Amino acid sequence: MSEILGRLRKSAAQELLITLEAIRPGHEYLDLRIWTAVEAGRSGAEVETTRGFRLDIELLPELIALLTRIERDLKARKDGGGK
Repeated sequence: MSEILGRLRKSAAQELLITLEAIRPGHEYLDLRIWTAVEAGRSGAEVETTRGFRLDIELLPELIALLTRIERDLKARKDGGGK
């Protein structure tokens, strides 16, 4: 089973596709993978690349916490509160 959960446009030719993958019963993963447009003449066609990773959904809260901390730290730097 594969279910598309979201997309994030990276550039005009690439996007990050986030899917829920059920590898086997009881084991679900998020797959975060870059998809890229193929050559001209195949309008709208995209192909999956090998760039990306698979994450056990049980680690999602830790990933969210990590990204939230990184966002906060980068904002502090931008605002002059960090090195």
